[in-house]
Amino acid sequence: MSREVAVDFTVEGQLVTDVRGALPTGVMSTPGMVAMMEYAATTCALEELDGQGFTVGFEICVKHFGAAAEGAKCTA
Repeated sequence: MSREVAVDFTVEGQLVTDVRGALPTGVMSTPGMVAMMEYAATTCALEELDGQGFTVGFEICVKHFGAAAEGAKCTA
């Protein structure tokens, strides 16, 4: 039986963009958001695989409802 896995992280470093100066402060970039979602999904899959395989490929469809500011604590 699988269990829920959560990955907590802070919006910082390479996860941040200011859209080439178009925003007054940094926010989580779309590629950063997708990377953290993929990291969380891979963490879930690896726990289920128990060292007996690997994953390849994914499909993603996301909608933005608001920005996560630099320094924000988030969960994927």
